[in-house]
Amino acid sequence: MARYKGSHRIELPTPHTERLGVVCTAIGYELFSSENSSSEPKEAHTFFAQSPFSGIQQTTDVWILSYIVRGEGVMMIQGYGEYDIRQGIVTMLRPGTQYQYAMNVLAETCIYYAAFTGQPLNEHAVCTAIDELCSSAEIGLNHEVIEIFQRLFDIGKSTIEDVQREMGATVVLLVAKLINLLHAYRQPHSQPSIAEQAKALMTVHLKDHISIEQIANELKVPNSTFRRVFRRSVGVSPYQYFLQCKVKSAQDELLNSNTPLRIIAEKFGFSDQYHFSRTFQHITGDRPGEWRKNHMEFHDASQNLSKL
Repeated sequence: MARYKGSHRIELPTPHTERLGVVCTAIGYELFSSENSSSEPKEAHTFFAQSPFSGIQQTTDVWILSYIVRGEGVMMIQGYGEYDIRQGIVTMLRPGTQYQYAMNVLAETCIYYAAFTGQPLNEHAVCTAIDELCSSAEIGLNHEVIEIFQRLFDIGKSTIEDVQREMGATVVLLVAKLINLLHAYRQPHSQPSIAEQAKALMTVHLKDHISIEQIANELKVPNSTFRRVFRRSVGVSPYQYFLQCKVKSAQDELLNSNTPLRIIAEKFGFSDQYHFSRTFQHITGDRPGEWRKNHMEFHDASQNLSKL
């Protein structure tokens, strides 16, 4: 049986003012593991029931965009039939669609999704090619897409003014990126490379202890071949690249929170604070505490200027 690992959803009210452009009303993700577990947290069922992937037949009054990073299942749309969905597939549902997702609960699952609305969407005044993503389209694994979803989470959790407008603009960027990737994917010999797929998985796993061997296994590539191909494509080993990504995300955490270093180290999958500090210094030249102190003053000044 699948074990619930995590679910997060940020909901924003739909503004009453018309003509605001594209407005993001929710951003979320679902994570399930195939590991056996005797119990699940009580909130698991609550969170999952709120998502588009609850298995319950629903009718959406907004656009729903999802990206399957891991997992497999079927999407059923009334009047249109069934669509197989799996890793690397984007699904897009128009307002008024009656639908149901049936995910394989025995498989590892990771899904990002966003809900959005806006009169310009209905008039195709923006995202004119959005219908190319309906009802499903294959783009493969892409780390930039995952980063845009994560940016939506960061914006949604922030206290900036007009957060919905900012999220709406990011949704437009996301849709444009997906359409470009779709066109590229359809070209002969243009499917995502092993390195590109690995980057996508690393972006998803920034905050856990996944190993390079596990990433190679997921991509169904021998470990030695994976390391060689990745280094040839990216210029550094997959392990070094993964550490660089973790440190970059940790820098954002250092600037935007007062979280203790010990918690940040644990959050990004380092064995302990010493391991985190040593790795951080090797990549940036400063220890985390020193880096936070040196950059905080400039960061605060920039934030103050942006409010003027």
